[in-house]
Amino acid sequence: RVRGKQWYQRRVRGKHIDYKEETRLKLLERLKEIRSTLEKSHFFRRHEVIGSSLLLVHDQPTDGVAKANIWMIDFGKTTPLLENETVNHRTPWVEGNREDGFLYGLDNLVKLFEELDQIPPPEGLQDTPQS
Repeated sequence: RVRGKQWYQRRVRGKHIDYKEETRLKLLERLKEIRSTLEKSHFFRRHEVIGSSLLLVHDQPTDGVAKANIWMIDFGKTTPLLENETVNHRTPWVEGNREDGFLYGLDNLVKLFEELDQIPPPEGLQDTPQS
C-alpha cells in the first residue's frame, strides 16, 4: 500500500535515503507517457487486462542523476474481447462489462505523484543531512 512520503522517503538499515524531487518527476513523467500510449492503443481498447501490474524501479543517484523508470508487467491473464466489444478501462466494473479499471488506477497514481511533494513527511522521516 502506498502511503505518501512513507514510500518516498525510507529508512533502510538505519540510513536515511531521500530520493529527491527529480525521481518523483521522472516517475510522474513515465506514468503520463504510459497513460497517453494506452489511451491511444487499439490493442488496449480491445483487451481485458486482468492482473497486470506496474513495476516501478528507482535508485539513489550516485552520479547526481536520478535513475527511475516504470514498466507494465504480468500479462498472463490479458484476454481479447469479442469482435464488437471495447473497454475504456475507467468505467467501474459491473458483472459482464469486462472493465478492469487499469486507467482508473493509473489516473490515481498520476494524481498521487503530482501531489506527493505537498504531503508532509511522517514524523521521524523528515529530511536529514546526508553524511
